[in-house]
Amino acid sequence: MRAHTIRFRVRYNEVDRQDVVYHGHYLAWFDMGRTELLRDLGMPYKEMEDQGRLLVVTRASLRYLAPARLDDLLRLETRLVKITPARLSFAYDLFREGEELLLTQGSTELACLDRDGKVRRLPPKILDLLAAPR
Repeated sequence: MRAHTIRFRVRYNEVDRQDVVYHGHYLAWFDMGRTELLRDLGMPYKEMEDQGRLLVVTRASLRYLAPARLDDLLRLETRLVKITPARLSFAYDLFREGEELLLTQGSTELACLDRDGKVRRLPPKILDLLAAPR
């Protein structure tokens, strides 16, 4: 479906004493990729929140294949793989740039909620943006 790529470098505060990225940072990176993919599609998170809709992670999965290390240049490929009226699913592939080494694969599912925490349909304008061919 829809895809977006970001590149970034592993920073000192993201590694442990062995200069290996601490596992919790991968979800934050997935969030960066997802946010930029949605922005690229014309749907910034802020705009959706201003419309009273919140996207919350309901499921996350990671598979670590090789470690990322301090100062590595990484490439995160994010894909929107499933759209339903109230949920979005994303897949992630994280590579070490230059080596084309796949480090981590993951996925997240997000539900659309209103400000009271009730599951709601995504606004029609947003569904149209996500479903439109690019």
